[in-house]
Amino acid sequence: MRKRRAIVFDDEPVVLLVLKDFFETRGYEVLAFREPVICPVYGGITECTNKAPCGDIILADYGMPTMTGIELFQAQARNGCRLTSKNKALLTGYRDDRRMQDIRDLGIAFFEKPVLFDKLGSWVDECEPRMDLSLPLGIKRKEVRECCSLEISYTVSSSGSELFRGTAINMSPSGFCLRASGPLMKEDTVFVQTALPLLSPVAMVRWIERTGQEDYFAGLQCSPAR
Repeated sequence: MRKRRAIVFDDEPVVLLVLKDFFETRGYEVLAFREPVICPVYGGITECTNKAPCGDIILADYGMPTMTGIELFQAQARNGCRLTSKNKALLTGYRDDRRMQDIRDLGIAFFEKPVLFDKLGSWVDECEPRMDLSLPLGIKRKEVRECCSLEISYTVSSSGSELFRGTAINMSPSGFCLRASGPLMKEDTVFVQTALPLLSPVAMVRWIERTGQEDYFAGLQCSPAR
């Protein structure tokens, strides 16, 4: 019989780490992401083709890049997500009438930030009898990026040999999320000058989000070394 799986989406690395620890303490396999890249509906499909749920429980933050947690759950409902809405919850720091109506319409749970873990634990207890651990999951485990805070130096293809500094805030061998104070563009090639446990020091910018006047988040995927 397989382990239970929790899928967590939140653009705050600290929140992801805390929720990951919470579920792992309960014996769960945890997939944690800052945006819902693991969900097929994020790619714009019109119908989920998985024959089984991707996980046993899903938590999604309201505010994420490109898609809100409400929009994610609405897209899942339209496209035939195999996981019951009773095992889904929205994390939000703000409530208004429209958001609460959307939550009721979806039939999902919600938790205000900062999350009270005794309440979260009680809800998870209610969800667990609805989990069929004899049923294989719809997707195999994908590589998860672990939260970190590592200062790095790098150059960018569009800026010549100028050296930039930033912070890697999560990482896996195949890529990392970079907090940068200099401009980046989607599909820029980044050459990492700091020794990191990556498949290659050459990475491509897959997405970029401006978080301040001169601050950016960027998701980078390693490419074959040149």
